[in-house]
Amino acid sequence: MAKRWFLISLLFIIITFGCYYKEETYQYVTIRKTNSNFYELNLKTLNKGRGNLHAMDFSKFEFNEHLWLYFKKLDGKIDADSLIWTKKRGKLYYPWKKKNIKGYILIDSSNKVKINLSHLIYNQRKMIEKWESFAKNGIYNVEFELDSISNVNLKNPY
Repeated sequence: MAKRWFLISLLFIIITFGCYYKEETYQYVTIRKTNSNFYELNLKTLNKGRGNLHAMDFSKFEFNEHLWLYFKKLDGKIDADSLIWTKKRGKLYYPWKKKNIKGYILIDSSNKVKINLSHLIYNQRKMIEKWESFAKNGIYNVEFELDSISNVNLKNPY
């Protein structure tokens, strides 16, 4: 009985303390031109962790996650209704485009960009529950890559 209790306790400790997840947002964003009179802002996040409790896998993992914002002007305040927010590069339409956003991004002359966006949270009945601030709101340094051109398809596939 004591041996079984020890094994269960050891397994619990390994599962509890062996798994972790950490998200680090880069302190800069990259802005590029596109082939369709839009600018493309890329905010990158490094995700690191260990373990998957569902698969009983304790291996390490690491991947980059991207936020893509598309807009038409390169300076000043750009309101949410003039933005396209997507997690899939170059996909500007449903189901990739995030709907119902508010806020703005502000690009200033000192090569800084302020992201201040909110999105809707729905409950299980698909009713609006609240507006939630985007977790990666903040002020970032800007890296301009205006010589490279990203391909964006403006043709709605639906």
